[in-house]
Amino acid sequence: MPTIVDSALTQPKKEFPMILNESQWHVRLYRWCRTAWNTFRDDNDWGEQDNLCKYIRSIFVWAPLAVLSQVALFAWAGYVLIYYPITRIGWTGFAYEVFAVLACAVVVLLCSWAAKLLRERRYARKRQRSSGRRESLEYQVKALQNSSPPLKQKGIAFVELVFDFLVAMKEKTCPTIEIVSEERSEKHG
Repeated sequence: MPTIVDSALTQPKKEFPMILNESQWHVRLYRWCRTAWNTFRDDNDWGEQDNLCKYIRSIFVWAPLAVLSQVALFAWAGYVLIYYPITRIGWTGFAYEVFAVLACAVVVLLCSWAAKLLRERRYARKRQRSSGRRESLEYQVKALQNSSPPLKQKGIAFVELVFDFLVAMKEKTCPTIEIVSEERSEKHG
């Protein structure tokens, strides 16, 4: 005669998504990795619903592949732009070339910085004239005292996610994940 424990073990598990807080460092890393991989592939599609396998593979496989290929491209560009000219025209010719390029870049940067500074000053003057009043220091202090920092919701640790990934690979399943904002994570927690 089967017991209650036996019947509970034989029932299929319900799949609930893993709730991840978007303020956690590994979720931000995942989003950066997905963006890097999609940029590398020239694709803006984030694809189907997120699952744990895609999450871990993006962090450990696809983003490092994209970064390493970009590093190889820049290394080749460095060879072509630096080493090859030195071997052909020598150090002095190359130094004159680099000095000329750097001098032009400094002039362009100084001009753009001055234009930005003038634009910001003009905008600040317009804003000061249009407001017509300044808020008192007491009001600002009171507003800062009334605003309390939001409580951080502790989410799933990255090591737990890697362990769950290894278990999921052994079971040949991949649980879905849901990335939620601070407000929604407080409701789930």
